[in-house]
Amino acid sequence: MSQYGFKKGLKYGLYLIENKNDSDITVKIVVLDWNLGAQMERKAKEIIFAKEPPPRISDNPAFQTCQWCHQSDICHKGERRKRIVEVVDNVRQLMTDNGTALNLMLLFLMIL
Repeated sequence: MSQYGFKKGLKYGLYLIENKNDSDITVKIVVLDWNLGAQMERKAKEIIFAKEPPPRISDNPAFQTCQWCHQSDICHKGERRKRIVEVVDNVRQLMTDNGTALNLMLLFLMIL
């Protein structure tokens, strides 16, 4: 949310939280951190314009975090790694063409 606040010049964000047990709704107003938004944008640009995918957290597929990660096969077995690079290249081209793909890339990174 800080990223959107930074881009749109918004100082506050609104979260609506629903308790799944009793359907109670809580409303939270948060102050957005523009510094975090700017930092996230810089990080996304570094990843988008990188020549190679980010380094692995570990080269060992038995590493605890890698065992829990749903992308472990991509990192350690090479499955779809080329496809991810292709997607990043396509988004990079879109961003170069019209500068509007940054939010799509942020969404893509969150999915990964």
